[in-house]
Formats: sequence, C-alpha cells, structure tokens
Amino acid sequence: MRWMGPCFALTLAVLAWPVAADPPAERQVFDSWNDGGCGVTNIAFIDIAAPTHLTRVHLKLMWDGDETQMPFTVTTWDNIPDDTTGEKTLGGGVLARGDDCDPRKEGWCSADGAPNLDLAPGTYKIITEREAICQDPDSRGSGFLRAFGYPAGGGKPR
Repeated sequence: MRWMGPCFALTLAVLAWPVAADPPAERQVFDSWNDGGCGVTNIAFIDIAAPTHLTRVHLKLMWDGDETQMPFTVTTWDNIPDDTTGEKTLGGGVLARGDDCDPRKEGWCSADGAPNLDLAPGTYKIITEREAICQDPDSRGSGFLRAFGYPAGGGKPR
C-alpha cells in the first residue's frame, strides 16, 4: 500500500472529529399564565412531570421604575406544611425585563431567565428577592409562569 502523506492523514483526522449534536428542541413544559388581575408574591411554583432540562422561565413581574434585572433562585419543594425544612437551592440566575408589558397596568412586564438545570419530576419554586411575581387564584396563587425545556436523562436527585 502506498503512503498518502501528512495531508491525507490530517484529512482523515478531521473527518473523524466528533461533531456536537444539536440540543433537543425546546418546548413548553409548564404554564400557569392567565389574563387575570395581579396580586404579588415572591414565589412561583413549577410542576415537572418528567425528567427535564429547564432552559428558560418566563414570568410576569411588577418592575420598579427603571429596574431591568432581578435575581432568582430555583429550589426544591417537598410539600412540607410549614415549608421550613427540606428545601434545597439548585441554581438560579438573573431575570431580565422583557418588552412584553401590560398596556393597562404600568410596571407589569415580562421577565426571562435561563436556569439551565436538569430536574427530576416534582414541584419546584422560582423565588425572587422581593414580592414582584404576578399571581391570582387562577394560577393557584403560584405566579404567572411559563417554563421551557427539553427531556433530560434522568434529572438530578431531589
């Protein structure tokens, strides 16, 4: 067999280089949004039905003046009546003020954050530093929240 030289070997190496697969398509995994009037809370609950990589959360917040960002955390919720034990912080980030604002109510605008967490089935909390999340009885008092992600391989243990 004839030797093909270094260019041929380099070509074979490049062709064999692993290519990163595209991430799975993002889809809505939870929705408690409605068009009702708003009271405020600092906690929005999210129910995850199957192992999910949570890519994005979209909430309705009452923003103060020129405020454009708000920190948030994602925690477990173990259905304990007094909710003082069993909670574990999994991650968080910053919610950014969106352009989707309620023309009838000044200050009520959307907020988007990217927690990028693998979650096992269960109930979780999105917590903001102050009471600003829109909530009403139709959202079960849990905040106006849409969550997006894709199937995860097992989720993190809770």
